[in-house]
Amino acid sequence: MPKAAETVPPIPTRLGVAMFAAAWTRYEAWLILGAALAAAAYALVRRGIAVHRVAGALARLAAWPAAAAVLFAGNSRITTGQWLVTGGFYEVDPTYHGLALKSLIAVWWGTHRLSGYVVESVALIVAAWLATRALARRSAAGDLIPLALFSAAALPFYGFVEGHPFRVRYMVVMSAACALVCGVAVGLVRRRIAGALLAGVLVAAAVIESPPWSLGAAMIEEAQWDVPRTIERRAVTDCLRGQYHHEKILASMGSLAHYMQELSHEGFRIADFIHEGNGAIWNLALTTGPAAHAGWMLIEEQSEGGDVLARRVHEDVAFTRGMDRVCVGGGVALYKRR
Repeated sequence: MPKAAETVPPIPTRLGVAMFAAAWTRYEAWLILGAALAAAAYALVRRGIAVHRVAGALARLAAWPAAAAVLFAGNSRITTGQWLVTGGFYEVDPTYHGLALKSLIAVWWGTHRLSGYVVESVALIVAAWLATRALARRSAAGDLIPLALFSAAALPFYGFVEGHPFRVRYMVVMSAACALVCGVAVGLVRRRIAGALLAGVLVAAAVIESPPWSLGAAMIEEAQWDVPRTIERRAVTDCLRGQYHHEKILASMGSLAHYMQELSHEGFRIADFIHEGNGAIWNLALTTGPAAHAGWMLIEEQSEGGDVLARRVHEDVAFTRGMDRVCVGGGVALYKRR
C-alpha cells in the first residue's frame, strides 16, 4: 500500500503549455480539463498521496488553463462588452429549447452520425465499465482520466437546452472520445489475436457506418447547407460592390459571419462592418436605427427565422427610417442609406 508521504509526479512544462493552448482555443477544453484535473486528483488521493500535496500540484497545473480563460474573458470584454458571450448570436430553436431529455438524445444522435452505432455503443459500454472499476479499485482509479473527454457533451447539451440550433459538428469531440475509449478497449484485451480481431471489427464498422470518403457524410452535408444561397447572394454582393464608397455596413456577425468572409474576397474588411463585437455602437444602432451610424445594412431574413436585425424590422417599422431596401438574394436583404 502506498505511503501517505508519496509525492506527486513532476509536471512537465509542455503539459501546461498544451493545456493553455487548449483552453485558449475552445470552450470544450474548459470542461475536459476541469474533469481531467478532478479525475487526476481522485486518482492521486486514492494512491495515498496527501490531499494538500495533490491540491498544490494540481493548482499549479490548473494555473495554465486558468490564465488562458482569464485572457479569453478579457478579450471578450474588450470586443463585445461582456466577459463571456453565451447568447444573442443565434435564433432560438424551439425543437430542443428547455427540453433536457430531448437535448441529451440530440447529443447522442449527433455522436452516432459521426461515429456509427457500433463504435459509439462499444465506447459507452467500456466507459461505464472503466468508471465502475475506477470507483471500486484503488489501482484502477486513473481510468477516470481519459473519460474526461466525455465531459465535452455538456456544452452542446447546454446549448440545445438553451435553444441553440442543432449542429452535428458540435459532437466532433464526442466522436474522438468514442474512438479513444474503443482504443482502450482493444488494449484491455489480453490475448493478442482477440485484440486484433476487436480492432478489426471496430475499424470495419466505422468504415461501413461512417466512411471518411463519403460525400454524404454528416459534416459535409451540414457544411453545404448554405451553398445554394451563396450563389443567390452574388446579386447582393454585386449590388453592394457597385455602389460602395467605404461607408460602414451594419450586419449581425451571429448570422452573417460567413457572408462577411465571402465579402472579404471582394476587398471588404471586418473593420468595414458594425457588428456585435463593436459593443456600444452596435447597441446604439439597434436602439436608434442604422441610418445614423451606417451607410448600409445587411439582414438575414430567412435562416432560422431571421436574425436580430430582421426581428427589429418586424418589431418597429421605423427602424429602417432613412434606409431603402435596394436588393435581396439568398435570404439576405441589403439596405442603403438615402
